[in-house]
Amino acid sequence: MICYHVSFSGAVTGKWEQAADSAAATITIGNQRYSGYFIAAENEKGTKVMSFTAVGSNNQSIWGAQNKKYTGSERASLSDYTNPEAELVMAPETVGEKSKSVKLSGTDLISGATYGGTRCADVYEISLDDGANICQWKYWGGDGQKFILEPAAMEKAPEKVIGDVNADGSFNVADLVMMQKFLLGAGELTDYAAGDLCEDEYIDVFDMIMMRKLIVSSK
Repeated sequence: MICYHVSFSGAVTGKWEQAADSAAATITIGNQRYSGYFIAAENEKGTKVMSFTAVGSNNQSIWGAQNKKYTGSERASLSDYTNPEAELVMAPETVGEKSKSVKLSGTDLISGATYGGTRCADVYEISLDDGANICQWKYWGGDGQKFILEPAAMEKAPEKVIGDVNADGSFNVADLVMMQKFLLGAGELTDYAAGDLCEDEYIDVFDMIMMRKLIVSSK
């Protein structure tokens, strides 16, 4: 999964790794790991150089840059998961022998993505039923250990209709009747916020007056 695994030296000495299909970087100084990104940017002299920034679990940030001009091509800061040949990027310590060649296919299929090289997520008894259990299991590469990534469907919140206190999706005389009963203490509003036409966080006669004006103007 790692394209490069090279040492560096300077004020400190350590090793750096870069993901095979992105600019994601892992830098190790002593026993401390830092995660971040490489980026080719101009220095104070206007020369494009390779630099990096990363943060560790010790809440410390590090950065550095080369002095020589960078002449290579940049990679995307994030993996291109629409590319069927892109490698699935994992933290190096979680990559086992079986998962080093894992690819994201054109159908977004992750096949046999293991951790520790021996275990992975598994659908119990390869069930296709809704609510099927997913558990940790020994890697065996069957259909129960293949998953498709799909974007979550975002439900669009219904638009609020001003004055629609009965929450039926429209503002009309029925809402005015409900508002009048509410102010007389003879009923409740289904949508309290829709009745606050004055936007003062109170429902009173002034809101009902405004409702009347809106209904008259709409005729």
